[in-house]
Amino acid sequence: MKHIITIALIALGSLPALSQTLPCPHFICVADVSPTLYAVANNPGSTYQWTVAGGTITTGQGTNAIQINWAAVPGNYQVSVVETDANGCLGTPVQCSVTINPSPVTGIITHD
Repeated sequence: MKHIITIALIALGSLPALSQTLPCPHFICVADVSPTLYAVANNPGSTYQWTVAGGTITTGQGTNAIQINWAAVPGNYQVSVVETDANGCLGTPVQCSVTINPSPVTGIITHD
C-alpha cells in the first residue's frame, strides 16, 4: 500500500498547476470606489499573471490575489489569470466577466 501511495504522489507532483475557478462579483456599481479583491488558491512556488480590461491592478500582480480599481465607465469587462508553477508549467487561463452598472438617475421631486 505504501508503494502505491508513493507512486501516486510522484505522478501528481509532475502535473502542471492549474488555476482554480476565479470567483467574481457579477456586477459592480459605478459609485463603488473601493478596490475589489480577486483571488485564486495559492499554490506554493507558483506565480500568477493577471490581466484586467477596464480597470487597474493596484496590488498583487504576480501573486494569487490582486486588487482592482475599476474605471468609472459602465460596461462589461474581463479579469483573467494564468498560473505558472515552480517547474515553469503554465496552467489553463481562468477568466470572469465583470459588469459595471451605471448609477441610477433619480427624477425631480414633485408635489401635489
